[in-house]
Amino acid sequence: MNLLNNIRISTIGWVLFGVLVVSGGLFVTSSLIAINNVSMITVAWDKFEANRSQKATTLNALHREIGYGGMIHQFKNYVLRQDQARIAFINAQLGGSTSVLARYRSLDLNKIERQAIEDIKKVLDLYAKALIFAVDLTNQGKTPLEIDRLVRVDDRAAIRGLDNLKVEAIKKAGRLNSKMSKSQLVSNLRNALGYGGMIHKFKNVVLRRQQAEVGGVRKDITTALSIADQFFQSKLNHSEKRAIGSIVGVIQAYELALKKVEKLIQQDELPSAIDKAVKIDDRPALDGFDLLTKEIVKQNNAEALKVKDALTVVALVSRVSGLTTLVLLGLIGFGTLWLIRGQIIRPIASMTAHMNQLADGKLDIHLPVVDQTNEIGEMARAIEVFKNNALQRELAEEFLNQLSDAMPVHISKVDLDRRYLYVNKEYERWFNLQKEEILGKTVAEIFGPEVANQTNKYSDEVLSGKKISYETTFTDFAGNKCDFQVIYVPYFQQDQISGYYALALDISENKTAQKSLEFSERRFRDFAESAADRFWEMDSDFRYTYVSNPTNALQLGESQILGKFLWEIEGFNVHQGSWDDFRKVLNDRKPIKDLKYYWENKDHEKHYISINAVPYFDDGGNFKGYRGTSYDETNTLEVQLMRDRFFEAMENLDAGFVLWDSNKKLLAFNSAFKNQQREPGKILEPGIDYQEYIQKIGE
Repeated sequence: MNLLNNIRISTIGWVLFGVLVVSGGLFVTSSLIAINNVSMITVAWDKFEANRSQKATTLNALHREIGYGGMIHQFKNYVLRQDQARIAFINAQLGGSTSVLARYRSLDLNKIERQAIEDIKKVLDLYAKALIFAVDLTNQGKTPLEIDRLVRVDDRAAIRGLDNLKVEAIKKAGRLNSKMSKSQLVSNLRNALGYGGMIHKFKNVVLRRQQAEVGGVRKDITTALSIADQFFQSKLNHSEKRAIGSIVGVIQAYELALKKVEKLIQQDELPSAIDKAVKIDDRPALDGFDLLTKEIVKQNNAEALKVKDALTVVALVSRVSGLTTLVLLGLIGFGTLWLIRGQIIRPIASMTAHMNQLADGKLDIHLPVVDQTNEIGEMARAIEVFKNNALQRELAEEFLNQLSDAMPVHISKVDLDRRYLYVNKEYERWFNLQKEEILGKTVAEIFGPEVANQTNKYSDEVLSGKKISYETTFTDFAGNKCDFQVIYVPYFQQDQISGYYALALDISENKTAQKSLEFSERRFRDFAESAADRFWEMDSDFRYTYVSNPTNALQLGESQILGKFLWEIEGFNVHQGSWDDFRKVLNDRKPIKDLKYYWENKDHEKHYISINAVPYFDDGGNFKGYRGTSYDETNTLEVQLMRDRFFEAMENLDAGFVLWDSNKKLLAFNSAFKNQQREPGKILEPGIDYQEYIQKIGE
């Protein structure tokens, strides 16, 4: 029995294969006949299905009613030529189109097809209304250009709908091969020439005299000729060749007419004149389409007869083959049962049980068939490798869990339902919860809906595949609030997002330091702004790179200062010395102490400004520019000037003059008053009280 267990399954398979080859000779002839007939049936049926597809046939009818020679063709011609006889044709074709759409609705349709039909129907309804409007405008004597502008319909929804119907019809027919049937070629040719295609765009070019649309017409003509060329590459009879030739002739006539249209547009001819000059007889092409359709129907009927005959032969051969196969299956079945049941199912069932144990985490298993030398033994040894890898992975996961628990970071793993799959020790400590109280629950279940609502917007983004980072405030179980930097990273299984990892790092100390730094910066700016009217920076070329907001006095804005030298600013001039003296100080990298200049505004008012600055350098000692402050001294200088003039006038008086303040303190006196005193050095002292002065001169 051990010998049988060790026989390789491939050896047993070869033995059974030999039996099959010998027995197969008994019915090989009948099988070949059946195969040949089935192949012929397949080819014939493919052609039959491609040509008889209800959706393809109905879609072809819709293109015929709407497109080339149909509604859109006649509608554009009516707008151009305003012949009343076309109205009945257009209405008939609109009715025919509606009837075809109704027939299409009765078929088995999906959501895309139903929406496509609704889009087409809406556009057709718009054309019905546009026709009534166009007739009324014609009766009013409007020109084709005016009528087209007023009744213009947006065709995009209908064209998109027709394209979608075509795609879905091809899917339904199961046309996976690259070679198209004649019915499909006819449909594609009608599509290229009709609604949204060559004739539609050609008429629009004539009506609207738009050179930009010529390229689209030319492209559709090229497409139509390419489809016609595919027809010629097929096996055609005389009638089909004549029909295709007629269609190609009309297409080429339109190609020549397009060149003439371009010239007439350049000559600014009216649409009606252009249409008259390039009028083409479409009847040969329309007759060609009708002839092709009749030939295709005739060929379909012939293919149907072939299928019927082939099925009769296949039915006969199948009966003979069935009896022979039944006997052979009985012989092979016994050997196969022994092979599958004894040599495959039982060992595989045993290995499946052990693999389930592995899946449950039980790694202390032993496979009894691991020593066999056949394929079953090889599979057992492969499972043994899986077991060893699982042991290694378990050790690695244990190490990672220990490492995660040792980190001062909140780490968690969440699935697509926002349920916790893993949390580390720091997570448990922070919220004072055991791991068993967290795992399998959602954020809302543990922390409440308010916290869940705050985190949901971030978890929604990470589950869309993005890495998310944000800052927030958490409150621990003791009520302490801390600032955290939170990072969400999606994790994948089999290239699908299965959840995300969340890492939260306490940044409270960093936040405190940042707030302290911001306070220091604000304090510095407050000191700087209180010490000066404006502060600024220059680069190493002495051009202004920064200025603070202007005060009422220093009204020049950034645009008037930035990028300029001080001596380039309009209205600026030095108060004493020259700009050369100032440039020398800058070039020597010396500090600037109380440099005074003045600014004369547009009202010729002078503002006297004092600046102080120091050079600054980078960490490598390289000169980077100057930083400094500006202070408006205009009021101070004016007060000083008035004071000097007052005292000069007071001194020039012949009479004695003395000035006391409101507190009766001595402020000033002139020389004449001083000479009138007996002991002026002792009596006249600024700040002396008036009563004290009276007492002294009375002594």
